[in-house]
Amino acid sequence: MKGLEDVSAQHLEQYEFRAAELKKDEQYKDIEVMPADVKAIQNTAKGVSDMWVRAMKANKSVERKISERDTPVLGYLQDIQLELHENDFGFTLTFEFEEN
Repeated sequence: MKGLEDVSAQHLEQYEFRAAELKKDEQYKDIEVMPADVKAIQNTAKGVSDMWVRAMKANKSVERKISERDTPVLGYLQDIQLELHENDFGFTLTFEFEEN
């Protein structure tokens, strides 16, 4: 989930199909969409800058746990791996950060 892989032709075709289907909807033109902030990703070769911290802040439960001091550090987060425990309902999250 580092965003380093190229988008497959199948995904692009699927996107085009869904976009065309959405445009057929009468209410589509009334949807208000916020413009994307492209400054953060302009000089990035692949992937989305600060993707994980943005995803975490989009979840209200997780956002409450993130302090102002955590935000810059989480900007270096590259991947989160999930490992489900076999003997119970628990799980382990492993955070992978950019190298110092």
